[in-house]
Amino acid sequence: MEIKAASGTMLTLLLTGMIMLAYNYPLVYAQYPFTYVQNSLWEKDVIALVNGSRAYNYDLEMEQIALRHYAFRSGGSAGANETANWIKEQFEGFGLEAWLEPFEFTTWNLSGKPSLAIDDDGSLSTTYDRVSMQTFGSTHLSWPTPEGGVFADLVVLPLPEAANRSEIGLRPLDETAWRVNTTEKIVLIGKEVRSFPSRWLGAFNDKLSAQPPAALIFTWWYDWMAFTPPILYSFEGKLYWDKQIPVGCVDYEEGLWIRNRENSINVSAHVSIESVISTGTHYNVVGKITGDVNPEKCVIISSHYDTVTCNGFCDNGAGAAGVIELAKVLADAIRNGFYKPRYTLLFVSFTSEEFYLVGSINYVKSHKSEMPNIVAVINLDCIGSDEIYVTETNPVGELDLDQLILDAAQDLGMTATLEPPTPSDHETFLDPLFANSFYQFLWGLDAGISDATPVESSAMLESSPLFFSDKWDMGTPGWIHTRYDNSTSTQTLNWVETEDLENHIKVATLAIIRVSPNVAPPRHDIAIADVTPSKTVVGRTYSILINVTIDNQGGYTETFNVALYANTTMIGTQTINNMPNETSTILSFAWDTTDFAKGNYTVSAVVDQVPDETHTDDNSRTGGWIHITKAGDFGTMAGGYYDFDDLCDYQDLFLFRKSYVEEYKDLCDFDNDRDVDYRDLFQFRQCYINPDP
Repeated sequence: MEIKAASGTMLTLLLTGMIMLAYNYPLVYAQYPFTYVQNSLWEKDVIALVNGSRAYNYDLEMEQIALRHYAFRSGGSAGANETANWIKEQFEGFGLEAWLEPFEFTTWNLSGKPSLAIDDDGSLSTTYDRVSMQTFGSTHLSWPTPEGGVFADLVVLPLPEAANRSEIGLRPLDETAWRVNTTEKIVLIGKEVRSFPSRWLGAFNDKLSAQPPAALIFTWWYDWMAFTPPILYSFEGKLYWDKQIPVGCVDYEEGLWIRNRENSINVSAHVSIESVISTGTHYNVVGKITGDVNPEKCVIISSHYDTVTCNGFCDNGAGAAGVIELAKVLADAIRNGFYKPRYTLLFVSFTSEEFYLVGSINYVKSHKSEMPNIVAVINLDCIGSDEIYVTETNPVGELDLDQLILDAAQDLGMTATLEPPTPSDHETFLDPLFANSFYQFLWGLDAGISDATPVESSAMLESSPLFFSDKWDMGTPGWIHTRYDNSTSTQTLNWVETEDLENHIKVATLAIIRVSPNVAPPRHDIAIADVTPSKTVVGRTYSILINVTIDNQGGYTETFNVALYANTTMIGTQTINNMPNETSTILSFAWDTTDFAKGNYTVSAVVDQVPDETHTDDNSRTGGWIHITKAGDFGTMAGGYYDFDDLCDYQDLFLFRKSYVEEYKDLCDFDNDRDVDYRDLFQFRQCYINPDP
């Protein structure tokens, strides 16, 4: 604006001159009435029910259950079964019909805490020379050590030099070092031999077959892997059941200490893994909301609640918490009259996914005849990390599930990324033949689901980063299947934060209510969506603009009144005639403060209850406070703006000049036009020469 090119000195002279003059300039109020249309306001009502903090607390509850058990929530273990009952209680508390679906399968539990101690003199009778490893833990499904543990000579199988992961497998193994006899020894080796593709793995497996050790301890071998605890693969211990080898792991630092100790003296080790392998009961958990039009058809919203041998806060406490939150949100939406699903909603929390989809395979086995009636499966696995991903699906008729989920994210202001199909419980529905084949390969069992009808609209929502290897692929590592997958990492490693968890659940919510469309009858529902003053400070005798956003969230055209209050005094009312359903509008109120004392006022808006309206909690809203001060009092030179002294003097002249020339301040904007200009200059002059008492 040209006038603002004037120098500060010239402006000060101009202001001073104007104050000497008696001149009246009319006050002009700027008003901006604005109306917009937003589709599906009932969707906004449902989405608003999602509470990320509540979902996070569900995750915390399941983590606490895991921490009460040495096997955490491994499928079929005591921790898993306690969790199944707890989830069922949550579903029932929301008013859902809920039940457990048991099946018999191999179970794995731990009756004691796994331990590893390094012993210098090779004698069990002395303990002064024994050092316990604090990071030692059992791999998932480890074979048990004999009663009392195993005590044996420790040997190290070294790995060749590798500066980074691309060099894994390039150099040959040290044949001399690997000639050591590992039979009935306790073997320490770098986990890189299993974590990265290389020819070393074949040599390692041959060594174990030829010379089975008494126990196997993995660690990271290279210092460039020290940033992460050892990876805990699903059903990893089962890979050694045929050789009956117990398997555990320690982190890089303790592994390096053991290596150095072994190099200096020939040490022994004592390993105890009190695992119990048997046959027992596993439980899938189901909660049900019956559909209103086509109840015979269903949408499955799923997760798994079991873990490997860690807290499983992201994998998959976050997904299980998401399903619980979705059950509550949709039950509340139905109760509030926002939503009635066309199809039945089944909230299914599977057990034993980490056994390789065992829970979902047994679910499909029990519900094989119902597969043609499943409209879609939306599976939540490892949500809550930074970015959200959705697995690809093929369109089925009018339903293109992956695109529907991508659109839901976009409509919520988020970006979801499409990725190829990834193994999790939705894959059992998407490809029952493959799931059954792997079940046979790993467990030697035929679930009888090879000919089950596939549900092609089966997708997974997950997030990223997830794995330690994402450090190289994405720049930031994830922590699933490590002991860092815990709630403490939320603060220390920005892992599974409440905001991300809430956003991912919102995407799932919007996708679900679009897959199972709303068949609720139209309702009468008016809401105050927002109350926004143009500024928080106004000089007494001047006016301030306050915008009130009104939503017609119902299904009918409505006529009603809107009233605005300062504390308990009504300061304005307007009538809206024939407002269309599913629309929003903004009303502008000008509050003349002439008859109000200086001080703080809380502004609020109230809308009439229209006939037959039952949801009235949002018929009023507070818009914060407004401070009425002496007109022209902007603060002091020492304290700056808002340091009010109940005067309009040279200090306010200094502050007005600063706002005029340097930086806009709304309390200097007398006419509310978002600009401090010559009009405001004339108004300030009036305050200066005719101060309000």
